[in-house]
Amino acid sequence: HNYGKAIELCKKVSEVCKENQMLDSYMEVERLKGAAYKELKKFDLAYKAMYIADSLKQLMEKEKLNSLITQIENEKEKTILTAEKHRLNDNLEYEKKRKNYITIILIIASIVLIVTVFFTIRINKKKKLLADKYLALVEEKQPIKSKIPVENKEHKELLKKLELELNSKKVFLDEKLTLNTLAKKLKTNRSYLSETINTHYQISFSNLINKHRIKEASELLIDKNYQHYSIEGIAKTVGYRNISSFNSAFKKETGITPSYFRKSNPKN
Repeated sequence: HNYGKAIELCKKVSEVCKENQMLDSYMEVERLKGAAYKELKKFDLAYKAMYIADSLKQLMEKEKLNSLITQIENEKEKTILTAEKHRLNDNLEYEKKRKNYITIILIIASIVLIVTVFFTIRINKKKKLLADKYLALVEEKQPIKSKIPVENKEHKELLKKLELELNSKKVFLDEKLTLNTLAKKLKTNRSYLSETINTHYQISFSNLINKHRIKEASELLIDKNYQHYSIEGIAKTVGYRNISSFNSAFKKETGITPSYFRKSNPKN
């Protein structure tokens, strides 16, 4: 069944009936229209059509019919106005929520910015203090010496040779330097050399070599004669095979990067 076409036809017939005040026919057409809407499960429209039909049955007189039609039109207008009011209220609510959302976002962004600036300033101050402190140490050019007093004669002799190789001959500049090769230079074995370093310097062989390399690098970074050297060039000069290892070792030893240390030198 084509209920849609039937409804459209009923609408047209209803208009004709209204214009010609054919109240009985108008009532029957509305009943048919209501039944068609019901089949289409448009219950609100079906109810409206049946309501008109029932009302027409009760109000056959022209005056009451006109009153009913006026009432229906008023309800329609009221429905439109109500819908428009809801739409405006929804729009106002949406705008309110949107403004609140934007305000919250701006507040959060401002807080994040303030916190970021605060910590950036704090970190920069800390880095500047570290740079100044380390710069003062570098400018003193104090050699790296053992921390623990030496009483053992053999240890004393070995440490003397070791400090000569490191502080004077700067064997650490050789990137191929190992515990074995250094032990051979000192005419001892690697285990004894390692034990001596651990006991008197309180660090491992590799950390001791790193200390010397970082100290040497720091002196070169503030030396005017090496200002044309890149950070990578300095790294290779002091015995590192790559800039990544150098940067990591430098920051671990000083708390700052080589590039920051060089920039912080007031003489540069």
